[in-house]
Amino acid sequence: MDSGTEHLASRIVLSRWCWLMLSLVSLPLWGVSQQLLLKETNIEFISEAPLELIKANNKSVTGVIDLQKQQLLIYVKNDGFKGFNSPLQQEHFFENYLEIHKYPKSTFSAKLIDSFDPEKNGIYHVRAKGILDIHGRKKERIIKVQIEVKGDVISYQSQFSLLLEDHDIAIPRIVYQKIAEEIQVKVTGVLKP
Repeated sequence: MDSGTEHLASRIVLSRWCWLMLSLVSLPLWGVSQQLLLKETNIEFISEAPLELIKANNKSVTGVIDLQKQQLLIYVKNDGFKGFNSPLQQEHFFENYLEIHKYPKSTFSAKLIDSFDPEKNGIYHVRAKGILDIHGRKKERIIKVQIEVKGDVISYQSQFSLLLEDHDIAIPRIVYQKIAEEIQVKVTGVLKP
């Protein structure tokens, strides 16, 4: 090959490489993004026992949905729960029940049983089946999620109950009337590419 032919071949390879990189970078702009991130997520729990109502919420949540693989992963920092009735109640929750020094995070790793179209307006009822890991104890769960696509906004919400014994969280006899054995959980947020 002479230098003119080599130069032309190099330009063609460079041009194709630039086109490929531009295409990959532009995929999300074309609406073909395969991942949605959980944003503005809030997890709220309610323990309604005979002698006490305990509520707290957590915004220290990250997560992703891989649309191509139909997989979901959520990561929750356990020390992110706020809003207890008192600082002492929060301290007991962190130290005696969640034991955040041993278990700093909770996760939900799941496969989406149902699909939804993030580009088509509507309300979708989606089930996620996977492993909920709280307090170092894993439990297989199917959790129902409602996803609403409205223009550029994709919001989601879910409500489910959680048995403390499923995650080896013991309630001492002295506070048995103050902590419910079954906790109500509500999750809300938005999904963004």
